[in-house]
Amino acid sequence: MKNKNTKIVALIHGFYIFGEEVEAPAGFIKFVNAAMFGGFSGGKGMPGVARGDSKATVNLDQFLQDQELIAPLSSVVFIIDCVDLYKFKGTTLR
Repeated sequence: MKNKNTKIVALIHGFYIFGEEVEAPAGFIKFVNAAMFGGFSGGKGMPGVARGDSKATVNLDQFLQDQELIAPLSSVVFIIDCVDLYKFKGTTLR
């Protein structure tokens, strides 16, 4: 279930973005097939969501399929590899 290009990125002000990381201009990070979420539950934290822990849950608000999200690296708090949250049984799409 793990895909080397699917990532969760935490941005300043508490935004979490999930998506497939693709090549970006210097100084930026870019995602396609992306969604945004404000938190997660199940007592497993971000590592639990990222590894697809069976007790973790997350609600994704999906962006348009062809929309690209680009953020400056200066706004990134952390980046973590993760399972494909669209296939994860703990995901609810809104």
